Amino acid sequence: ARLTPAQAREVARAVARAGAWLHARGLAHCDIYLHNTLRVAETEVVKLSDLGAACAYDRHGHTAVEKLEVRSFGLLLLDLLSHLQVSHDGTFGGGEAAAAAAALRHAAAACTAESLEARPSFAELCAEL
Repeated sequence: ARLTPAQAREVARAVARAGAWLHARGLAHCDIYLHNTLRVAETEVVKLSDLGAACAYDRHGHTAVEKLEVRSFGLLLLDLLSHLQVSHDGTFGGGEAAAAAAALRHAAAACTAESLEARPSFAELCAEL
């Protein structure tokens, strides 16, 4: 199903909040991808699902686990971008839709940066998205 940029941004925000919640508790989902998100169209509720690979980790000095999950989130954002509705001229129609799509592209680039240190945390992503 195609999503508007605003709907895709809400999916991204919900997953970022879930990632931040898990990481604040020293838990890693270990499978953050679009196929593990559930969205109820009527209510627009979004849930991160499939915790079968989740694990606990020591947050102190082990941020690489978090940065790897952020990379997976970046791939999720790229998937979301590929599902966006576009207008007949191939754009998002400008205004808020274009801004939402730009925010998703910017976050995806930051999350998939080569350097682990350059990648944002989920808490930072929550504030940016």
